[in-house]
Amino acid sequence: MKTMRVNDYLLNECEILENKSPTKTDDNLDVSQYSFLYKSNPKLIVENIKEIILIIDRISISRDDWPTVDEWKKILPRWFTSKFLPDRTEAEKKKFILEWDSADVDRKSKIEMQDTKWRLKNWIYYFETDKRDYFIENIEIMESKILLTIASIDLPFSIGPIEWLIRASGGYELVEVI
Repeated sequence: MKTMRVNDYLLNECEILENKSPTKTDDNLDVSQYSFLYKSNPKLIVENIKEIILIIDRISISRDDWPTVDEWKKILPRWFTSKFLPDRTEAEKKKFILEWDSADVDRKSKIEMQDTKWRLKNWIYYFETDKRDYFIENIEIMESKILLTIASIDLPFSIGPIEWLIRASGGYELVEVI
């Protein structure tokens, strides 16, 4: 049931990102607004964000199966996939697990902060149709920042994947507008 509902939201998101009026609206969604900064070319940053979300949405709508990470590497543009950390080798995974399991809370926090970049496998997971519970409702270039409005089915939702997309696209310092 949720998948059908999510597909409606994905279709709306596509229409919004293509600068069309959405065919359906849902006033029951929670709306959050964020802003982020840019150094140059805000139009390109917005186009990059739209490009990636539209690719993911179209795949989600058109396929019954979720692509593998290797398929995503071919589907998504190179400018984007090149920003991710490479997958860990088996030896690196074992070393990380040992370090993580033996770390106290403070050390775990430091470990998490070391990886400001994402791995594609971890990032794309949050966009799987059955996990999607937020959608871009608006993205607007202002004089010194870009405003991003997100509609969500459930609160809280993980803003991390969107924040990474913004950084990979050239934006920085995402903050919620209160």
